[in-house]
Amino acid sequence: MMRDTESTRIVVHDFPAWRDKANFIIASYLGDDSEVGDLVEWEQIWAQQIAQDRFEICCIPFFAYDLALGDKVVTRPFNSKEYVIDSIIQKSGHRTYRLTFFRNDKWNETIEDIMSLGCLVESRWARSKMISIDAATPEKAVGLEKYLNKLEGANEITWESGFRE
Repeated sequence: MMRDTESTRIVVHDFPAWRDKANFIIASYLGDDSEVGDLVEWEQIWAQQIAQDRFEICCIPFFAYDLALGDKVVTRPFNSKEYVIDSIIQKSGHRTYRLTFFRNDKWNETIEDIMSLGCLVESRWARSKMISIDAATPEKAVGLEKYLNKLEGANEITWESGFRE
């Protein structure tokens, strides 16, 4: 869900993957780097605080690139926000993916199939056209990509990796 507050546009996570572990909300600045352009400037990131300015990511990013569930990050104040991701200090080894449905008539079935591959899924809201997916291991990532390519070939979805290689 996107919430506008004055000039700041923030994407929030209503259903973070590791909600029970999270105890803090930090931010990822998307700014000029964002492919969503004028629609979004920030992404709210659920996290577990492990030191004053250090956190473990507890959600699957929808828009922030090169960030995954379980990554450990350091924050700094930026643009009137106190806790903004500055850098990743320890990668978790997880992979982030984003999927956009062309139609959502197979939404439940697709989510169930992805979860049966051992991946976690976050939706922006119930039956939203966009979901984010976490593959915790390289083997799960390979299986997921094979499945996503099949759906994309059938013109049911489009997908991308959350990492710029």
